Amino acid sequence: MFEEHRDLEHVNPDAFSFEQREKRLALAAEIHKLRGSSGMVGAKELYNLTSQAEISLRKGEHDEQAQLLRNIIRVLKELRRNSQQFLELQSQVRSQTNESVEPLADKMTQSEVEKLILALETNDLSASETVENNAASIMALMGQEAFSTFNEQVQMLNYPKALEILEKSIMTDKQ
Repeated sequence: MFEEHRDLEHVNPDAFSFEQREKRLALAAEIHKLRGSSGMVGAKELYNLTSQAEISLRKGEHDEQAQLLRNIIRVLKELRRNSQQFLELQSQVRSQTNESVEPLADKMTQSEVEKLILALETNDLSASETVENNAASIMALMGQEAFSTFNEQVQMLNYPKALEILEKSIMTDKQ
């Protein structure tokens, strides 16, 4: 989520051209995606702000747009800061767990791989649990280096990038 919306944190609400319809609607589309992500992770304040901002941007209500955008950026940065320590601890715990996993673990079934791909495609948080529960199998499928990058993206909830890495590894494995 954070990586996908990093550019939003650098938008200057005072310099943004809210009067330009195309730019405003492009921003509304990005905020719509952020709203979905924030709802999935339970970031209620960010979800509420993005809901208000999306409506305002689509309607062209210029009066409140700059302030809403300032608030979104502030809350997004706070959420990133507050999540950073948790994500770092999770990364340490998972990497320690992955190092101790037997390399000859049972392989994931085709249906389990398909469920993981679907979860990643739909930004379903169950993808994180599936990766955690099947770390050894996925590592065996992808290789340690690719798995490390893949797992990092999953932990950061950057499911589109994680899916890209997984699919690339699967295609390489089949060839």
